[in-house]
Amino acid sequence: MPMTRLTATLAVLALATTLPACGGDDDDGPAADASISADATRDSGGSTPDAARDSGSSTVDATVTAPPVISRVTWTPAGGCVAGTSSNFTIAITVTDADTAAGSLIYGGSAAGCSGSVTTNPGTLNCPNLSPYTGSVTVRDPQGNMDTQGIIISPCTAGAAP
Repeated sequence: MPMTRLTATLAVLALATTLPACGGDDDDGPAADASISADATRDSGGSTPDAARDSGSSTVDATVTAPPVISRVTWTPAGGCVAGTSSNFTIAITVTDADTAAGSLIYGGSAAGCSGSVTTNPGTLNCPNLSPYTGSVTVRDPQGNMDTQGIIISPCTAGAAP
């Protein structure tokens, strides 16, 4: 029995309605059965992974980035610290960033009443050691993501936050 064009079309339509997982929705819930998942691939625009479709033929220009995460900030007074006399405090930051090398992170920080600013890790602030000094430390990555941790430096006292 020869297959006519109408018979072939009806056969294709029947098959398409019985295989909803091939791109349709079988009405078994609120979501469609077919989806596109994202892979991490690199495009020609840089070294940061971009989200792309599984086929790899079409990249999406939305950059996938992770923020830096500060897990600890410590401060230690210089040896021989005397209350009422200015001295340096070494500020050390424990930070991770899943997609940025430590050397590419940007540091900032200060404390009211202390001189200097934290621009490296570790960094240094000079405080007069008269009272507690409130401040904060911020770490940024090149994509603009950041994390901040508050600190309170007491005279001639080592400390940590959080």
